[in-house]
Amino acid sequence: MKQHNRTQRTSQQQPPWADQKTKHSGRRLMNRGCRRLCLFLLALLVLLSLLAALAAWKPWYFTWNALTLRYEREHQTDYKVILDPTAIPGVAEAPSDAFDLDELVNAVKPSFSIRLKTDRPVNAQVRSSLKAVIQARETGEGQPVLLRVGETILESKSFPLTAATQLEASQQYNLSLDPYRERAASMATQLNQPLDYELLLIFSVVYTIDTAGVQQAIQENSSLLIPLNKAVFSINRVAEDKLAAETIRRPLQYRIHLTLFPWPVFLIVALLSFASFLVLALTTRGRPKDCFHRTLRRMRKMTHGYLLMIGDKAWDPAWCIRVTDFRSMAKAARRLKHPVFCYVDELSAWPAAYFFSVYGENNYCHIYTEHPDLLEESFLTPQKQPDQVESADDDFVMPVLPETDEVPLGSGSGETKIIRPDRPLHDPSGQEPNENMDNSPGNSKT
Repeated sequence: MKQHNRTQRTSQQQPPWADQKTKHSGRRLMNRGCRRLCLFLLALLVLLSLLAALAAWKPWYFTWNALTLRYEREHQTDYKVILDPTAIPGVAEAPSDAFDLDELVNAVKPSFSIRLKTDRPVNAQVRSSLKAVIQARETGEGQPVLLRVGETILESKSFPLTAATQLEASQQYNLSLDPYRERAASMATQLNQPLDYELLLIFSVVYTIDTAGVQQAIQENSSLLIPLNKAVFSINRVAEDKLAAETIRRPLQYRIHLTLFPWPVFLIVALLSFASFLVLALTTRGRPKDCFHRTLRRMRKMTHGYLLMIGDKAWDPAWCIRVTDFRSMAKAARRLKHPVFCYVDELSAWPAAYFFSVYGENNYCHIYTEHPDLLEESFLTPQKQPDQVESADDDFVMPVLPETDEVPLGSGSGETKIIRPDRPLHDPSGQEPNENMDNSPGNSKT
């Protein structure tokens, strides 16, 4: 097998694309990650220095809606129906959420409770009130309200809460329905229209919360709806039992003004940082991505332990059967349990990996490089050995003449003649030779 000559390969002519890298010869190589990090930090320093110079030269003002409080609210509304004691002996109350007869009901005892849960302790003032409103609407469901007359049943009362996370207000009241029935009948007589009359009980609570020195008012309502002119009716709750969480935001104004250094100092820092950025960007360059060794590691894993690394290439690519698919080569080596030899050449113009396997009388090889087009011209042609290279004219060496004075004649003659420097050769035209030549003992026929 033809041995590989490393000196001959490393001294060969560089490929055409290698000359294009000469423009980077004066730039120092630097780790790609470190170079990018340094450039990013310098650019960030330039930007921050310019912003600091602007803030030191003129104050900045901006407004931000800051979150001051987050709270959840819960409404609980219940009632009891008070019956006429003479209507049903022994039964004073009717169950809630049921249909009631108008002639049996004397009063309603509602109970309201509204609770606020905050995410932090707050100081608050709670004020509650209960109102009764008679409203008239057209017959049928979903009709708009045409008339509304209201009054306050309970005057508002207020009480404080300190460092509380649960703000609760509750109220119970025994309400007689007869006065409101009479008022609804009077309104029906005056209007002389077929309308539905309802009594709306509204429990209203106002929470005044102190949030960062600012008073924030939150109002919550819970209601009951009682029909007044129906023989059979049911009482409905208007408010929901539990509502979603809400937030309180307050616009805050911020002022940014740097007084530690004057603005020219920050401007000088920005200029120096920008100059450093340019110097680093123009005098250094990142190391190219090492895709060759990454792919080579994946190729080594394909062999599953049947790859042997060697220190020199002991074969010529032009003298073996070339395999175009390394995956098939590695698969065949695993099945046949034959090793695959690998030589990595990093001394040439570009790195290359040479794989070959010997099976029978044939050599199978595969060459991996990032520049296969240039590899075809440089490595796949048989290389001439140094002893086969033709020498120049100035290195020409004269052949050594034989020491004997006998030389063979033409291909058609079977005689051997004596050649002397002082005698001429035999003339083939027919002239007789000299006597000395005829008498020579070497003139004999073979």
